[in-house]
Amino acid sequence: MSNRTLRSLSTKNNEQAVLRKTNHNADYMQTITDLKNNVYQFKNRNLWHI
Repeated sequence: MSNRTLRSLSTKNNEQAVLRKTNHNADYMQTITDLKNNVYQFKNRNLWHI
């Protein structure tokens, strides 16, 4: 393979790795947000019973 082909392959791999990491971070943030929302809902629901 030529150097150009190798370069474009490694660039493609890097882009995919970055995308995977970004998606993973987005999933993580979504999970944190969901947890926070659940806690707030739980607190609000319990406040009504007092």
